[in-house]
Amino acid sequence: MQVPSPLPSNASADAPIAFLDRDGVINRGKSGYVNGPDEVILGLIHKELQRQLFEEDPQAEIHAFLTCPHRFEDACNCRKPSPSMLFLGHQVLREGVTVQTGWEPVNHVVFEPQVNWWGPKPSSPHPLDLMVGDRRSDMGAGWGFGARLYRVPAAVGLSFIGNRWADKVDFGDSFQP
Repeated sequence: MQVPSPLPSNASADAPIAFLDRDGVINRGKSGYVNGPDEVILGLIHKELQRQLFEEDPQAEIHAFLTCPHRFEDACNCRKPSPSMLFLGHQVLREGVTVQTGWEPVNHVVFEPQVNWWGPKPSSPHPLDLMVGDRRSDMGAGWGFGARLYRVPAAVGLSFIGNRWADKVDFGDSFQP
Protein backbone atom coordinates (compact mmCIF):
# COMPACT_ATOMS: atom_id res chain seq x y z
CA MET A 1 0.00 0.00 0.00
CA GLN A 2 1.10 3.54 -0.68
CA VAL A 3 -0.61 6.55 0.88
CA PRO A 4 1.21 9.48 -0.76
CA SER A 5 0.11 12.14 1.73
CA PRO A 6 -2.06 12.46 4.82
CA LEU A 7 -5.76 12.42 4.09
CA PRO A 8 -7.29 15.87 3.67
CA SER A 9 -8.58 17.38 6.90
CA ASN A 10 -12.02 17.73 5.32
CA ALA A 11 -12.19 14.02 4.40
CA SER A 12 -15.45 12.53 5.56
CA ALA A 13 -15.61 9.06 7.07
CA ASP A 14 -19.08 8.62 5.59
CA ALA A 15 -18.18 9.58 2.00
CA PRO A 16 -18.29 6.92 -0.72
CA ILE A 17 -15.09 5.30 -1.93
CA ALA A 18 -14.26 4.75 -5.60
CA PHE A 19 -11.99 1.74 -6.05
CA LEU A 20 -10.40 2.01 -9.49
CA ASP A 21 -8.28 -0.76 -10.95
CA ARG A 22 -5.04 0.68 -12.32
CA ASP A 23 -4.22 -1.34 -15.44
CA GLY A 24 -7.07 -1.17 -17.93
CA VAL A 25 -9.10 1.44 -16.04
CA ILE A 26 -6.95 4.44 -15.06
CA ASN A 27 -4.11 3.45 -17.38
CA ARG A 28 -4.70 1.94 -20.82
CA GLY A 29 -4.72 -1.83 -20.60
CA LYS A 30 -2.45 -4.37 -22.20
CA SER A 31 -1.98 -8.07 -21.80
CA GLY A 32 -0.30 -8.74 -18.48
CA TYR A 33 0.34 -5.89 -16.05
CA VAL A 34 2.11 -2.53 -16.10
CA ASN A 35 5.44 -3.22 -14.41
CA GLY A 36 7.53 -0.12 -14.99
CA PRO A 37 7.28 3.66 -15.34
CA ASP A 38 7.90 3.55 -19.10
CA GLU A 39 4.74 1.45 -19.49
CA VAL A 40 2.36 4.06 -18.02
CA ILE A 41 0.30 5.60 -20.85
CA LEU A 42 -2.08 8.35 -19.55
CA GLY A 43 6.23 5.73 -13.69
CA LEU A 44 7.83 5.06 -10.21
CA ILE A 45 4.41 3.92 -11.52
CA HIS A 46 2.07 5.43 -8.93
CA LYS A 47 3.99 8.66 -8.43
CA GLU A 48 3.99 9.28 -12.18
CA LEU A 49 0.33 8.33 -12.44
CA GLN A 50 -0.56 10.82 -9.68
CA ARG A 51 1.56 13.53 -11.35
CA GLN A 52 -0.16 13.03 -14.69
CA LEU A 53 -3.61 13.01 -13.09
CA PHE A 54 -2.86 16.26 -11.22
CA GLU A 55 -1.67 17.78 -14.49
CA GLU A 56 -4.98 16.87 -16.10
CA ASP A 57 -7.14 17.81 -13.09
CA PRO A 58 -5.70 19.30 -9.86
CA GLN A 59 -8.52 17.67 -7.86
CA ALA A 60 -7.86 14.15 -9.21
CA GLU A 61 -6.04 12.96 -6.12
CA ILE A 62 -5.61 9.29 -5.37
CA HIS A 63 -5.58 8.88 -1.60
CA ALA A 64 -4.23 5.34 -1.50
CA PHE A 65 -2.69 2.83 -3.88
CA LEU A 66 -3.64 -0.68 -2.79
CA THR A 67 -1.53 -3.35 -4.43
CA CYS A 68 -0.97 -7.05 -3.95
CA PRO A 69 2.75 -7.88 -4.17
CA HIS A 70 2.11 -11.60 -4.66
CA ARG A 71 1.80 -13.88 -7.65
CA PHE A 72 -1.41 -15.79 -8.32
CA GLU A 73 0.37 -19.01 -7.32
CA ASP A 74 1.05 -17.64 -3.83
CA ALA A 75 -2.66 -17.98 -2.90
CA CYS A 76 -2.47 -14.93 -0.63
CA ASN A 77 -5.36 -13.18 1.11
CA CYS A 78 -4.92 -9.88 -0.72
CA ARG A 79 -5.09 -10.90 -4.38
CA LYS A 80 -8.33 -10.20 -6.22
CA PRO A 81 -11.00 -11.55 -6.42
CA SER A 82 -10.65 -11.48 -2.63
CA PRO A 83 -12.14 -8.20 -1.38
CA SER A 84 -9.43 -7.93 1.32
CA MET A 85 -7.71 -4.88 -0.22
CA LEU A 86 -11.03 -3.07 -0.51
CA PHE A 87 -11.70 -3.71 3.17
CA LEU A 88 -8.18 -2.41 3.94
CA GLY A 89 -8.96 0.74 1.94
CA HIS A 90 -12.19 1.11 3.93
CA GLN A 91 -10.25 0.81 7.21
CA VAL A 92 -7.67 3.41 6.17
CA LEU A 93 -10.01 5.91 4.51
CA ARG A 94 -13.01 5.61 6.84
CA GLU A 95 -11.93 4.13 10.13
CA GLY A 96 -8.70 6.07 10.54
CA VAL A 97 -6.35 3.08 10.67
CA THR A 98 -2.93 4.70 10.91
CA VAL A 99 -0.60 4.09 8.00
CA GLN A 100 2.78 5.43 7.00
CA THR A 101 2.46 8.17 4.39
CA GLY A 102 4.82 8.70 1.48
CA TRP A 103 5.76 6.92 -1.71
CA GLU A 104 7.59 4.02 -0.05
CA PRO A 105 5.37 0.91 -0.36
CA VAL A 106 4.33 -0.55 2.98
CA ASN A 107 2.99 -4.07 3.42
CA HIS A 108 -0.08 -4.47 5.63
CA VAL A 109 -1.61 -7.63 6.94
CA VAL A 110 -5.05 -8.16 5.48
CA PHE A 111 -7.71 -10.50 6.75
CA GLU A 112 -9.62 -12.83 4.48
CA PRO A 113 -13.27 -11.80 4.76
CA GLN A 114 -15.79 -14.59 4.71
CA VAL A 115 -17.68 -14.20 1.45
CA ASN A 116 -20.56 -16.47 0.51
CA TRP A 117 -19.96 -16.53 -3.25
CA TRP A 118 -23.18 -18.51 -3.74
CA GLY A 119 -25.40 -16.22 -1.69
CA PRO A 120 -26.70 -12.72 -2.26
CA LYS A 121 -24.29 -9.85 -2.83
CA PRO A 122 -23.10 -8.39 0.51
CA SER A 123 -23.97 -4.82 1.47
CA SER A 124 -21.25 -2.22 1.11
CA PRO A 125 -20.37 -0.03 4.10
CA HIS A 126 -21.64 2.90 1.96
CA PRO A 127 -24.38 2.49 -0.68
CA LEU A 128 -22.42 4.57 -3.22
CA ASP A 129 -19.08 2.74 -2.93
CA LEU A 130 -18.00 1.51 -6.34
CA MET A 131 -15.45 -0.67 -8.08
CA VAL A 132 -14.40 -0.08 -11.67
CA GLY A 133 -12.39 -2.82 -13.32
CA ASP A 134 -11.65 -4.48 -16.61
CA ARG A 135 -11.31 -8.08 -15.40
CA ARG A 136 -13.56 -10.63 -13.78
CA SER A 137 -11.31 -10.66 -10.70
CA ASP A 138 -11.94 -6.89 -10.26
CA MET A 139 -15.67 -7.50 -10.37
CA GLY A 140 -15.33 -10.34 -7.87
CA ALA A 141 -13.47 -8.14 -5.38
CA GLY A 142 -16.05 -5.38 -5.72
CA TRP A 143 -18.92 -7.87 -5.41
CA GLY A 144 -17.40 -9.39 -2.26
CA PHE A 145 -17.13 -5.90 -0.76
CA GLY A 146 -20.70 -5.06 -1.78
CA ALA A 147 -19.77 -2.16 -4.07
CA ARG A 148 -21.56 -1.01 -7.20
CA LEU A 149 -19.70 -2.61 -10.11
CA TYR A 150 -18.68 -1.11 -13.44
CA ARG A 151 -16.81 -3.22 -15.97
CA VAL A 152 -14.92 -1.41 -18.72
CA PRO A 153 -12.95 -2.57 -21.77
CA ALA A 154 -9.20 -2.38 -21.04
CA ALA A 155 -8.54 -0.52 -24.29
CA VAL A 156 -11.00 2.24 -23.28
CA GLY A 157 -10.75 2.41 -19.50
CA LEU A 158 -12.62 4.68 -17.12
CA SER A 159 -14.07 6.93 -19.81
CA PHE A 160 -16.27 4.00 -20.91
CA ILE A 161 -18.70 4.54 -18.02
CA GLY A 162 -18.87 8.32 -18.44
CA ASN A 163 -20.69 9.82 -15.47
CA ARG A 164 -22.67 6.68 -14.59
CA TRP A 165 -20.77 6.43 -11.30
CA ALA A 166 -22.26 9.77 -10.17
CA ASP A 167 -25.86 8.61 -10.73
CA LYS A 168 -27.14 7.56 -7.31
CA VAL A 169 -29.77 5.30 -8.86
CA ASP A 170 -27.33 3.52 -11.20
CA PHE A 171 -26.54 0.32 -9.33
CA GLY A 172 -23.78 -0.62 -11.75
CA ASP A 173 -23.33 -3.63 -13.98
CA SER A 174 -24.64 -7.04 -13.07
CA PHE A 175 -22.15 -9.67 -12.05
CA GLN A 176 -22.49 -13.22 -10.83
CA PRO A 177 -19.36 -14.66 -9.18
